[in-house]
Amino acid sequence: MKPTIRLALAADLENVQRLNAALFAVDGPHDAHLDAAWPMGAGAEYFGGAIAGETGVCFVAEVDETIAGYLVGAMHEETVAYRPVVVAELENMLVDEQYRGFGLGSLLVEFFKSWARQNGAEAIQVSAYAGNTRAQHFYRKHGFSDYALTLEARLD
Repeated sequence: MKPTIRLALAADLENVQRLNAALFAVDGPHDAHLDAAWPMGAGAEYFGGAIAGETGVCFVAEVDETIAGYLVGAMHEETVAYRPVVVAELENMLVDEQYRGFGLGSLLVEFFKSWARQNGAEAIQVSAYAGNTRAQHFYRKHGFSDYALTLEARLD
């Protein structure tokens, strides 16, 4: 198995949406407000913009002509005066379960880091649900460290 990491093409949109739907299935237990229909519906515009390079970047991991994973990220400039930093945000990623353990996620993150550097980022960020310890461990392994904690109270 020799993986290839490349920029996503318009023809990859449906595969990226499918993988994102799988991510939503994993994240669903952590967020009661997550709209499971979003990836295959409104998500098309979001992913299409990233694939076209209009709103960010989308990389895919390909194994034997199969899209086995993806990563979407974007550049964000912190607008607060006390922290004028250009940040690249790893917005979402997933490696299909049958392809995990082969380093595809690590390759996707390294490609994203390179893209972020080339686009002037001074830092990269990612968010993970508090209950998703597997994702937290993965990101920490790749140099991410705790920066902020978002607390939320449901108003039901």
